[in-house]
Amino acid sequence: MAALTDIKEGLKVTLETIQSSASFLTGRDSVGLAMPGLDVPGVGNIRLPISADDAKAIAQCCDRSRSADESVRRTWQLDPGQFSLQNPNWQQQISALVVQAMTRLGLTAHSDEVTAELYKLLINEEGAFFRQHHDSEKADGMFATLVVYLPSKYDGGDLVASHRGSKIVRRTAPYSQFSSSWFAWVALVYDLIHRPSVGLGVSSVQEYKLVRLLECWESRLDGNDSLNYSAWDGRVDEYCPPGLVYALENQAPKGVRRLGFDIYLANFEKPKSKNSNPKFSRVMDALGVDVAKHLPFHESMLIQEGLLSNRDPNRREYGDFTGNAGTHSFRATGTIIIPKGLRLLFTLHRLRHRAGNIADLLKECRCLALERPNDEVAKRKLLQACNNVIDRGDRSDDVTDQLMQIAVEFDDVVLFPRVIKWLNTKMRPSHLHHIAGFMAKHEFQCLRSELERILQNRISGRKPGFREKYIWLSKLIREYRAMCEKQGRGPSFEVLTWESTTVNRFLSALLKDPESGGHELAKSLASLPKEDSFEKLMALLETKLEHTAFLASFFSSAYTYSINGKLDKAAIDAVLKKLIPKCISTFHIEYRINDPHSVKYKPLRISSRCVINMIKLADFMDFDNSGIFDTLTEYALDLKDGSAASAFTELLIPVAIGLCKHIDHTARSSSTNEQQFVQQMLTKCLTDYVKPAPMVPSDWKAKTTIQCTCDDCALLRGFIQDSSVTTECFPIPEPRRTHLELQLDMSYFTTSIIKSGSPYMLEVEKTRAMLVSQLYEWNRRSQNVKPQLNKLYEYVSLKKMLGDSYDFFREHPNLELPDGHPAIGCLPKENDAEIPQSLVPSKRRHSR
Repeated sequence: MAALTDIKEGLKVTLETIQSSASFLTGRDSVGLAMPGLDVPGVGNIRLPISADDAKAIAQCCDRSRSADESVRRTWQLDPGQFSLQNPNWQQQISALVVQAMTRLGLTAHSDEVTAELYKLLINEEGAFFRQHHDSEKADGMFATLVVYLPSKYDGGDLVASHRGSKIVRRTAPYSQFSSSWFAWVALVYDLIHRPSVGLGVSSVQEYKLVRLLECWESRLDGNDSLNYSAWDGRVDEYCPPGLVYALENQAPKGVRRLGFDIYLANFEKPKSKNSNPKFSRVMDALGVDVAKHLPFHESMLIQEGLLSNRDPNRREYGDFTGNAGTHSFRATGTIIIPKGLRLLFTLHRLRHRAGNIADLLKECRCLALERPNDEVAKRKLLQACNNVIDRGDRSDDVTDQLMQIAVEFDDVVLFPRVIKWLNTKMRPSHLHHIAGFMAKHEFQCLRSELERILQNRISGRKPGFREKYIWLSKLIREYRAMCEKQGRGPSFEVLTWESTTVNRFLSALLKDPESGGHELAKSLASLPKEDSFEKLMALLETKLEHTAFLASFFSSAYTYSINGKLDKAAIDAVLKKLIPKCISTFHIEYRINDPHSVKYKPLRISSRCVINMIKLADFMDFDNSGIFDTLTEYALDLKDGSAASAFTELLIPVAIGLCKHIDHTARSSSTNEQQFVQQMLTKCLTDYVKPAPMVPSDWKAKTTIQCTCDDCALLRGFIQDSSVTTECFPIPEPRRTHLELQLDMSYFTTSIIKSGSPYMLEVEKTRAMLVSQLYEWNRRSQNVKPQLNKLYEYVSLKKMLGDSYDFFREHPNLELPDGHPAIGCLPKENDAEIPQSLVPSKRRHSR
C-alpha cells in the first residue's frame, strides 16, 4: 500500500501537468468600435481621440484612484454616475465583446448568463503604470475583467499578463490614436467560474496515473478506519491525508468523478499574520451551487507545501479610516477532492462551522452515516455534532426534523428528549410522526416527562387549551398505534395508561366550567378524523356520570356535530345510547367545581338550556326522561327560601317553558312525570315562594316613605325595604343622628342611642314597619315570576297538563293583593327618591 506522502507527491506532479487549451487572456487591438458618445457633466461631450485639454478638464472632475502607493498608480477615475455613454449602440457592441471573451477564455455559458457591468472610467497620467498584481474583486459573481481602450495617443502602456509560468504581452500604443482595443482576462484567484473549462488537456497517461493514485488513497481509507475517526475532535484536516486541496485554476478531470470522489471549487485565503489560519471563503460544486462559506482548514491539506506561507499577499483591503494600513492576505482558487471515505468528515466539518444550511448538512450527515451501519465511531461523532447543534440553539423546524430523525434512526435515547425540549403542541406533523416512531422503538419512560412538558408549554404567552392539547394527544396516539401495527406488535400498556390518565386530567380541567367544557370536548372530537375510536373516551365519560351539566352539554353538542356530518354519526349514536340513559338515571342539578377551594362557595346549578337540550335529545333518541323530571320535582319540593328565587326564575320555570314549547312543537303528549313536575313546581312556587301578601295599615306609605335623598337616608330607605333585617345601627355623629330620627315615624319604628365607640350609633328597630318590609319583599317575589308565568300560560300543552287547575294557577290569589288591602300603587325602587335633594349636607356612606 502506497504511503500517504507518495500519494500526495504523485497527485501534485500529475495535476500540475494538466493544462487547459483556453487562454487566460484574450482580446483584440485596433478594432473599429463605434464612438461611445462619452459625456461628462461640467465638461460636455468628449471627442475622440481625446485631446490634452479635454483630459485635463475631465481630471478636474475626477477623484484620485485609490492606492496605498501613489508611485504605483497616478490615475484619475470617474464612477458610472459621473459620466454617461450616449451612443445607443454602444451596449450592443459590449455584449458582442462579452460573447467573444467568453469563447476565448474557455467558458461554456449562455450569452444571457454573463453580463458586463460598467465599473469605472480611468485616465492615466504620463508616467503612470501598474505594478504586477492580482486583479481585485469588483462585484459578487465576478470572474473576469473586460477593459476597453478608447482612442488616445500615447506611448508604452503594454499589457502584460502571466499565469503559471506563461506570459502574454499585448502592445496597444501603435494603434491607440485612431482605433480602440479591448482585452479580457480571468480573475483566477477571486471568484469561481460556474461552468467547466473547455479543452482541458488531459492525456490518457495522465488520467491513468491520476486514477491509480486516487484508488490508492481510497483503498488506504477503507483499510484504516482509525484514519477517519479515531480521536477526531472536529477538525477534518487532522485525520485526512495531506493533499485534500490542490491549488489550480482548472477543475479536476473526469477520472476523479468516476471513482466516486466529490469535487468542489473553492476560493481560499490566508491573512498575512503570524497566528492566522487559512479558510475557504467560498466553496461551490461543479454546478455553481454554494456549499460552504468561511470554512477554516489546515495548511497540511494543501498538496503544494508552503503554498500560502511562501507567497506575497495579493489582496489588500482598506477601511474608511485606515489610511494605508489595510488588511493584506493571499487568495487563490483551488479544487477540493473528497474521497468517499472522507465525505462524512468533510460534511461534519462544515456542520461544526455552520458553513451552509444546517438542516441540509444534518440530512447529508445522516445519509452518509447510514451508509456505514457498522461504524460506531461515525455514529458517535454524528450524534456529538447533533448535540452541538442543540447547544448552539439552531431551532428551525427543518433542523428539528433532521435532529429527530437522526435520534430515531440511531436509537439515541438521550438526544431525542433534548430535541423536543423546545417543541409545543403547534409542532409540525412530521415532528409528531418522529415522536410516535421513537415511542414505538424505546421505553416510554425516557420520553414521558418531555411529553408532559409539551402539553403544559406556553404558546405565545398562553397555555394551550383543552382542544389544542386533546387533538395533539389524539394524533400522537393514532400515529403511535400505526407505528406499532407496522412493526407487528400492539401498543404498550404504559403508553395506553398514560393516554387514559392524561385524557382524564384534561376532562377534570373541563369540569371547572362544565357546560362550556362539554361543548369544547365535542368540538375537539369534530377536529379529529372520523375513524378515531371513541371507546376509550366513552369509558372515561362513564366515570363522570355525577357531572350532569358536563355530560348533557357534551351529548347535545356531539349530537349536533354528528347531524352536520362533522362527527361519525354511528360512533356518536353508540356513545349516546350507552351513556344518556345512565346520565338520566343519575341526573344531578347541583354540582361543585373540581377545585380545592370550592367548599367555600355554594354549589353551582345546571342551566335551564342544558336541561331542555337533554329533554329534547332523550325524545329524539326515544329514551325515557322520567329520571330528569323526578329529580326536578324533588329539587323543587326541597327548595329553601335562600335559593328559591334563583331556582324558580333561572331554572325551574324556564325548564317548564322549554318543555311546553317542545311539546307544542312536536305535538306529542306530556308524560305523567312531566305533568307532576309542572303542577308541583307551580304549587311550590306560588305557595311557598311567592306566598300571600301581608296586611299592612292603610297609612303605611306615608309613615315609611323617606323623602330626603342624602346618603344616610338612602341607607335608611334600604333598611326599610329589606325584610331580612329587623334592627340596624347607624354610626353617625350629631346632628346627623337627629336628622335620621326626624325621618322616622315612631308608630312604626323605635330608636335608641348606643353610647359606645366613636361616633355614637343610632339603633333603629322596625315595629309595624316590619309588615311594610314584608310587603316590599312580596312585591319583588311576585314581580319576579309574573312575566315568566305569563309566558308559560301561552302554551297549549300547559292547559292540558293542568287540566281543571289551569285557571286556578293562572289567577292564583298569592299573585294579587287580598280584598280590603290598601292599594300599593307604584312601589318605589330601592334607594329611589321622589322629592328634591335635602338641605342636609350629604356625607360619605359608612360600612354596614
